[in-house]
Amino acid sequence: MKYLSKRNIIIYAVFVSIVGIYFVARGEPNIEYDFVIAQKSNLQQEVSVSGTVTPVDQVELSFEATGKIAKINKKVGDEVAKDQEIIALDAGDLWAQLQRKQAVLGNAQSQYKQSQLELELEQIKLDEIKKGARIEEVTLSETKVSNLEAQRTDLEQNLTETKEISATQLQNAGNNLKDAKNQLSITEEKADIDLANVYAKSEDVAEDTFGKAQEAVSKQTDELFNADNSADPQLSFFTSSAPLEQAAETGRRLAQITLEELATQLIVFPPDPLQSESLLRDMQKKLSSTRDWMSGLLATVDAALSLDQTTKDRFKSNIALGRTNLTLAVTSLSNQLQLISSQKITNQNNVTLAKSTYNAAKNNFDLTQNSTKNNISLSQNRINEVENSLELAKKELELKKATGTPEQLASQALIIRRSEIALSLAANQIRQAQADIREQYSRISKTVIKAPFAGTITLLDAKQGESVTPNKIVVAIITQGVYEILTHIPEADIAKIQLGNKAHVRLDAYGNDVPFEAEITRIDPAETVIDGVPTYRTTLGFTVQDPRIKSGMTADLDIQTASRTHVLAVPQRAVIEKQNKKFLQTLNSENQIIEKEISTGLKASDGNIEITAGIEEGEKVIVFIGKQNGN
Repeated sequence: MKYLSKRNIIIYAVFVSIVGIYFVARGEPNIEYDFVIAQKSNLQQEVSVSGTVTPVDQVELSFEATGKIAKINKKVGDEVAKDQEIIALDAGDLWAQLQRKQAVLGNAQSQYKQSQLELELEQIKLDEIKKGARIEEVTLSETKVSNLEAQRTDLEQNLTETKEISATQLQNAGNNLKDAKNQLSITEEKADIDLANVYAKSEDVAEDTFGKAQEAVSKQTDELFNADNSADPQLSFFTSSAPLEQAAETGRRLAQITLEELATQLIVFPPDPLQSESLLRDMQKKLSSTRDWMSGLLATVDAALSLDQTTKDRFKSNIALGRTNLTLAVTSLSNQLQLISSQKITNQNNVTLAKSTYNAAKNNFDLTQNSTKNNISLSQNRINEVENSLELAKKELELKKATGTPEQLASQALIIRRSEIALSLAANQIRQAQADIREQYSRISKTVIKAPFAGTITLLDAKQGESVTPNKIVVAIITQGVYEILTHIPEADIAKIQLGNKAHVRLDAYGNDVPFEAEITRIDPAETVIDGVPTYRTTLGFTVQDPRIKSGMTADLDIQTASRTHVLAVPQRAVIEKQNKKFLQTLNSENQIIEKEISTGLKASDGNIEITAGIEEGEKVIVFIGKQNGN
């Protein structure tokens, strides 16, 4: 680009001045304006989106334990109350274990009371030593020693019997576990053998099927074609339909190709079960197509021009016989494939049942082993406690026979200390037994599924007597009559909304004549990308739970995000933005355009915008400038 010289610039300036004087002399042009009067208004900002009605709560429930279904108290569609039992496993063994643990707690509580009593007695004895023992007291102490010795003898006998009983129980549980393991191995082995036997029949079925197909194609349609085994078989007669002729000859060639392919595949039948099953399915598909071709030959014969009726009937009879053979062949293949599928299902069910039995036997063995150890340990602990009490009783007797020396006082104090330790141990046994009982109740609670809230059952996938595994969904519940709306707010609008915003709701099922109200109850902090656009999952709760509201309904929402009352407002299209500032064009009293810088506030959904500074109420604000016309 060439730059203007200083001389040219001066000439240009003079020219512009002359033109300006000319237009001034002509007078001001008439300009047409569209304007509004800036006035106070009430503004409402809304975000319009669509959403879906869903239940407030919906949950899928499963067992945390393995077992067999014992009770089913509800069915799909039934209403349930909170904590109402829906389905339960057989928990007979767990309840029996609970009774044994409660018995252990009873023994521990009895031992605690006895230890507490012994401590009190030892304290009394200490007081008596300080005073000096009497003959009657010595006699009582001798009786106590004798009783404890007899009690120890009884407990030792009980320990021997407990060991014998426990050994028998453990052996029986071990035998059951061994039998279950052997049965599982036998079941798995039998499953493999049964499936192999079924697969072994596949080769005979395939060969027999191929024979039927070969006879149907080569023998039953032989008279209909010339050069039937060649690459270009031709009908042996003329017809009135060229398409039928072409379909018949093409089908004959394809049937020959099918037979050749199957003959090649059957030279060495696949030893692999999956390959042999795939071959059977391939044969079934190909022979079905061949059968369909033979069905079409009937129409071809009917259209023959050079055949008498007798020959037509014979050809059609042969075709029908060949088609029957192919139908038998396809049916034979279908039966073999169904037999394989049924055997697989049977094998899976048998192995699953055997594994369940084995797991139950293993659990029973482990429980029996733990119970045996606990029973023996409890009996031994009881003997130890009695021996300790006996030792203390003997020392007490010695003290009573002796005078109350400092040594006796120290010894009795030691006995009291031991009694205190025994009491503490007994308290610990009570706490341990109580913990075991709480744990057992927890196990039992895992065999029952209860409703976590009041609602309606939508899924119940279980049958009485059926074995279930942990974490398999068997029950689903939704809240009854309590619904909310889920929607996604685009990134451009998310800053406008907040918790508690009200919304007008229209459900498609009822149209605009049935309005509903809702408010925002939850806004997810993380975005969800939908069709490449970041959105935010937002939940609205109905203000009133109307019985007409159903799960899955489509809802249109107008969310009221902000409002201003009695504020100065103009149409948004009147605002001019340039250099990061906002302006309005106004008309003064002489209809001259004056541009004013402004500050704005709320943008309303009706197209108006709040003006917070820059103009006054009553000013004329230009929203459109029309053409200029001369005088």
